[in-house]
Amino acid sequence: MQAAFSIWRVVGWKFMDQAAFLSGQHDSTVLLTGTGLLALYLMWRTRGSANDNLVVTAIAVGLTFGMTGFLARDSWRNVNQARVLSRKFYGDLETYDKDADGPMGPSRVLQHRTIGHGEQFVWPQTQRFATT
Repeated sequence: MQAAFSIWRVVGWKFMDQAAFLSGQHDSTVLLTGTGLLALYLMWRTRGSANDNLVVTAIAVGLTFGMTGFLARDSWRNVNQARVLSRKFYGDLETYDKDADGPMGPSRVLQHRTIGHGEQFVWPQTQRFATT
């Protein structure tokens, strides 16, 4: 089901001006699974031949480096603004600074995925004001 949805997202992005592929929740999982299955198929198809195994190995190494680069870029995009990242039993917590143009100034936010757990103003003169 996820593969069909990801294929639909590729078609929608290409021809119907929808959200780009790899911006959804399961798109990278489908891409990694497809890449692994392709590598396994190529290794099975060329078994027993030394020259073909060299080609398949080169393809597998190239795919591995490509996917590693993609995952590193995707991970950096998700956490590049965080001041503190911590992992607890129930999940990960992220603390980041949020700029504000208002009179209260910037604030520091504690968040667990999409749930905000608190916010505090950063400037010394506004730290004691309530944010909730």
